[in-house]
This record gives sequence, structure tokens and C-alpha cells, in this order.
Amino acid sequence: MGAFGQPPPTSFDTGLSNGQTFVFAKCINPANCQWHLFQALAQLKNKQDQWMTKREKDIKNNFDPVNDPCSKYPDCHTCIKAPEQCGWCSVPVFYNGTIPGKNCAGLNTTITPRINCTGSFSTKDCSNVTTGQTTGQTTGSNQMYYCDPINATCRMQSNGTLPPDVCQAQCKVNPIPPIIQNTYWRGLEIDTAYKQGEWRAHFTTNSVTVVSPDGTVIQGNVSTTSDYLTISTPAGAYQTLWQFQPGPAVDNFSWAWGPLGGQPPVSFDQAMTQPGQKEFWLVTCHNGAPTTVCDFSK
Repeated sequence: MGAFGQPPPTSFDTGLSNGQTFVFAKCINPANCQWHLFQALAQLKNKQDQWMTKREKDIKNNFDPVNDPCSKYPDCHTCIKAPEQCGWCSVPVFYNGTIPGKNCAGLNTTITPRINCTGSFSTKDCSNVTTGQTTGQTTGSNQMYYCDPINATCRMQSNGTLPPDVCQAQCKVNPIPPIIQNTYWRGLEIDTAYKQGEWRAHFTTNSVTVVSPDGTVIQGNVSTTSDYLTISTPAGAYQTLWQFQPGPAVDNFSWAWGPLGGQPPVSFDQAMTQPGQKEFWLVTCHNGAPTTVCDFSK
């Protein structure tokens, strides 16, 4: 927003440094997320409709916010032989379940987000992954796997989301993904047992410090396994789900925590309502933004 009676800002950066810029969020599922901070609930849209609208818009605009080094390989054979640890999907993949990608995608989660292939997938053989197939099966198996972040092993499960090749490649203990290293975040707890007030988080290259609205500090070393972040504290470990999404004014971070010493949330929806679990929505300044434009470190 510009000053009263004045023209609007020429950009979001201008609004941050010489105006007023706000970031808002709303519940997607009213059964899992109920915010009464202002004694009212917004009119909610269906989650799937939102995802499909975003997907169609991104595809239309050829939007590619993920810098995946594997996406440059145009065919299966060059993809699976590439040095960047790539795999080929018979249909374009999605990163973090929402961001559309290409057929060739990277498996190293320290470089790119987790991927979801709804067709045939392989890192070794191109005979069963012809572009255009949508069988939902993976090379050599139609079973889906789950990466257990506690012991970094793949387990076959009915609610698994990863083909075996993807799970084997991603289910390793890695450092903090570079995209969230050395960042400061501010935001809200958004589960049904939320506490009013601002939460803050600061990631270094190997640790995180989280401060609650009442000043309680949680500090620990961080490691990554597939789409989970593990926070190891002197009192025990928190297993957490995370998702990063870029925005026009700031970047967004969804963070779902399991209980201390317990299992991670099965989903972001579960963390909204399950006793002992928490969920946060945080924002940070764009990478490289000058402090005169945006500074969350204070």
C-alpha cells in the first residue's frame, strides 16, 4: 500500500521500503484449520480447486520456480546417465506436490525439493518409461514407499508416495537444504491449538533457533531426510514436514512438527488437529534482499 491519497507502490520492494506491505494467509480446510484471531473465518475454497488453478496457471505461463539441474535433459537416456543424480518420469513431475516440473528431475533434496511422479519412473532403465504413459506404476514395481526419517530407511506402505528408486535416492541424511540456510523467518502457529503472537526462526548452515510468542527458545542441530527436517535438541528430536514456496513480496515456509521424540506428521492436515503436533506458517525476505528493503533479523 502507498501512503493515503498517493499512488500505489511501483513494486513490492518499494512497498517494503517506502510504504506498507502485508502478508496474509487463510485456512484451506475448515475442518483442520480454524483461526479465531479476529473472531471470524474466511469463506474457504476447496483445496483441490486451489491446487488445480495454480497448476493450470503455472503450466500456461511455463512457470519454473525450481532450479533443477536435471530439467535440461530432454530424453530418458541422457537423463538417467547424467552426473547430477537424475531420474526420468513418463509424465512431468511435481515438486512438493504442487510445482510443475519436467520429465527429468533431480533426486538430491539438498538441491531440489522432493518430487512426485504420477507415471512410470526409473533411474536405470528407459524401456518402461516412454513419455506419455500415465500408468501410475514404477519400473519393476507398482508399490509405493515411505522414507522413515528416524532411521533413513525406505518402507513399503499403503499410503506411501514415493516410487522405490526415488525413495532409495532421497532417503539419506543430508544437511539443511541451501534454500533455507542462513535465513530469518517470522510467522504464526496455525493449528487448532494455536497461540496468538509471532513465532521466529533462524536457520544457520546446520542448526535452527525457534522462539515462541512467550519467549521460549527451542534450539538444535538440523538434518534433512527426504521431505523431513529433524531438529535434534538436548531433550530429544522433533521430526518435521516442510515446504518452501516463493512469493512476490516474501518467501513462504509451511512447517509441521511431530511431538518431541515422536513420529513426524503424516500430512500437513494431520498436524493441524493431532494432539502433540504443531504447524507453522512463516515468511522470510527474498534471498539477497538489501536490509533497506527487508530485514527480519532484528
